[in-house]
Amino acid sequence: MAWLSVLGVPAAVYVASITALFMLVIGQKIDPWVVFCSGLLAMVVYIFHRSSVQACESMQPRHRICVKHQLQLRGVSAAVAVISLIGLVKVHPVAPLLVLGAFAGVVLYGRRTLIMPIRNIMLSIPLAVGVSIAGLAWILSGMPLDAVSVIAIALICSADALLCDLDDRAYDQETGCATLAMKFGAARSWIIAGVAYLIGCGLIFIYLHAGVGLIFLAAFLLPMATMGRGLRTTIDLRPLGILLIAWLI
Repeated sequence: MAWLSVLGVPAAVYVASITALFMLVIGQKIDPWVVFCSGLLAMVVYIFHRSSVQACESMQPRHRICVKHQLQLRGVSAAVAVISLIGLVKVHPVAPLLVLGAFAGVVLYGRRTLIMPIRNIMLSIPLAVGVSIAGLAWILSGMPLDAVSVIAIALICSADALLCDLDDRAYDQETGCATLAMKFGAARSWIIAGVAYLIGCGLIFIYLHAGVGLIFLAAFLLPMATMGRGLRTTIDLRPLGILLIAWLI
């Protein structure tokens, strides 16, 4: 499972599922090719970001793999980027610019440039992740003139990012990354995420009249069933389950 995480497979499933759910929320027919390309782009971002992981005592198995195979991961990231580039050309002629934007975003997020890395600014981490995923889904869906749907999905994805950080508190503390999950702890992080979910799902259900909002809300507590084990994986796969339920009903 550690290798699947390193290669960004769960992250790709998450982003692809969110993109499909965004299309569903705005009443657009789901485009499998667009969904696939969004997942590829997520893999590019995740693998490239993990190729610069810092070594420390609190490393998890996936971190140890990343430290050992940094050069290989950068090569894999470049290869997937080329495939993603080819795929995105079929979506829209300017869509490949998303690949360049993704690499720039990763550099700004996790590496020191002229400014402090975004990941070192406590309040920005969940929002940066949530807004980026919602923005990608919005762009690949043709940039519809509907700000509410983007805000709703951004809130849900930001809440998920906050909860994912709970697994990384020891590692983040040792590598100097201050996160909201570290500041607030598990209980308060769940409360904050719950409020964000309630608002996001409410916007989807009430304003957009999309029943998928209720499914999102009902699935919010699902990761608690892991009892602290595999929290990140459960969160990454949760949107896929929501998508399958929405499709079945």
